[in-house]
Amino acid sequence: MRALRRLIPSLNALYVFEAAARLGSFSRAADELGISQPAVSHRMRELEDGFGLPLFDRQHRGISLTAEGALFHAEVSGAMARLLESAQGLARAARPAGSVSLCVSTALAAFWLLPRASRLRAAHPDITLHIQTTDSEVDVASGDFDLAIPLGHEDWTGHARRTLCKESVIPVCAPSYLDWLGGPLNPDTLDRATLLQLDEPYRGKRMTWSSWLAEAGIASIAPRAELSFNDYLIVLQGALAGQGIALGWRHIVTDLLEQGLLVAAGPHDVVTDRDFVLLRPESTQDSPAVDAVHRWLLEEAAAAGLSPQLP
Repeated sequence: MRALRRLIPSLNALYVFEAAARLGSFSRAADELGISQPAVSHRMRELEDGFGLPLFDRQHRGISLTAEGALFHAEVSGAMARLLESAQGLARAARPAGSVSLCVSTALAAFWLLPRASRLRAAHPDITLHIQTTDSEVDVASGDFDLAIPLGHEDWTGHARRTLCKESVIPVCAPSYLDWLGGPLNPDTLDRATLLQLDEPYRGKRMTWSSWLAEAGIASIAPRAELSFNDYLIVLQGALAGQGIALGWRHIVTDLLEQGLLVAAGPHDVVTDRDFVLLRPESTQDSPAVDAVHRWLLEEAAAAGLSPQLP
């Protein structure tokens, strides 16, 4: 290993190289790793100086791997994948029996999962559920969960997936706001409405106000105003407080609508061809506790009318 230490003095450089090569960008690698872009560039220069050859072609609009860099990346990513699998196995072995981690968005945890958590405890009192919330894309490569309901659509290689529900979206607001507005969104009411907008990284993958209005045939009418937030939980809190109209994803707002805390502010749902899925790493297939929570989530979604009944 002395020869390896001479060629690669810091193993941290390999993490930086893998990220830059996978993402095709020093800037994106810096964002993912939480370091500066110059730090990424500096570490890659050190790695290349140690090898005595370039790993990247640096162009005006970005970077690309050299032939040698591509071969090295294949070896590095393969070795890291094997190391990750071994580390995950050790981490799972250290966990108490009956412990299951579930990764979901903050809004889904607050408005759909928590109101049902007592039913899970009643059905499976020996299972400890650890809820991990994230409002960015689930890092499936990390393997840091037993089950997950991701927001976007990424590479889910190595994970089994079941459809939890279709993406179904309807505008929602407080009953008092709908009374003030004078009725659901239409060409006559839209110019008085305040739309609560979500600023988040899935605008190209999930429905936005512009796409919903286009589907509803009233895209040519401008709303009175917009309020924007970077957290969907706060968007819904704004709707509950009577501050305007939010896009409501059915699997999150279904209980709020049934309780009358929110009402539909649009004529109908818009259903897209994108599904929300329940992910499960293939490495958890022999866990009875994960089996139980996996089936419970699918049963709860079916009972709420979000997905077909299980076979």
